[in-house]
Amino acid sequence: MLKIRDYPKDFQIGDSIWNLRFVRSLGQTETTITWGLCDPSEQTIYVRLGQTPTERLKTTLHEILHAIEEEYGLTLPHRLIHQLEDPLARFLIDNYLRPSA
Repeated sequence: MLKIRDYPKDFQIGDSIWNLRFVRSLGQTETTITWGLCDPSEQTIYVRLGQTPTERLKTTLHEILHAIEEEYGLTLPHRLIHQLEDPLARFLIDNYLRPSA
């Protein structure tokens, strides 16, 4: 499974370079914690520390989907983005992130 140091700090989506930053806090209310944030104005994705490796991957993928929306002028229902987190994470884990035997 990916460790934080294994994630790219910068990556390309479309013609733009985006940044990935892991942070201690993104804000929270009494009932909700923000685990990830896509900031198109800064072309930066923020992922809050303190998640399991699988949850961190799913949060990162969720925010990447938001960045893809921004770069390609798409509008995906937020529910669909949530629904895609698990299968995309599972695909990556099963095919690319599983340790070799």
